[in-house]
Amino acid sequence: MGNDFLDELNFNNKFVIITIILSIVISIAVVIIVHSSIGQVGELEEQREQLKEKHARLSEKADELKLLQKRLQTDPYLIQKLAREKLGLYRKNEKRIWIKKPGNVPDTFIAPSSSGDSPSIFNR
Repeated sequence: MGNDFLDELNFNNKFVIITIILSIVISIAVVIIVHSSIGQVGELEEQREQLKEKHARLSEKADELKLLQKRLQTDPYLIQKLAREKLGLYRKNEKRIWIKKPGNVPDTFIAPSSSGDSPSIFNR
């Protein structure tokens, strides 16, 4: 019966029907492509934002490391503190007393001991 219907239509009517069907198929394909493109754009924007945040964090970390590098090059007390922390000799509540001596004698660092014994003495 379907072939009889198509046979009865003249050429112009067949062309119009085929054009409408192709238009619908092409429209569906365009909608699918546009929808997937919009999804990809959204994902790319999200990745871009994540990369911006990561770049900001890494830039901040790089600035902190540059500052620490500068301090390590100019502050011998920081080096001593870090070494004492690494060796387990630094206590958080420890108070530092620096005694300035006249002349060429190096300054002395007195670290109070936690056990009540006499304080430990370090030359700086």
